[in-house]
Amino acid sequence: MTTAEAGRLMGWTDSKMSRIETANMRIPQQDVAPLLKHYGMTEPDVVAQGSDGEADAGRA
Repeated sequence: MTTAEAGRLMGWTDSKMSRIETANMRIPQQDVAPLLKHYGMTEPDVVAQGSDGEADAGRA
């Protein structure tokens, strides 16, 4: 799946997806689990870990 396809599945604009990809925008916490599922991540532990907090943009 491309990032453009993932963005469309999430109902996001190409601009929003670009800002997320370039770490200029954080992924809202409520969107992390659905996004992981669109990418095929269905392991409960992985989804829970990804949803544990807001994804940090631009953080090492």
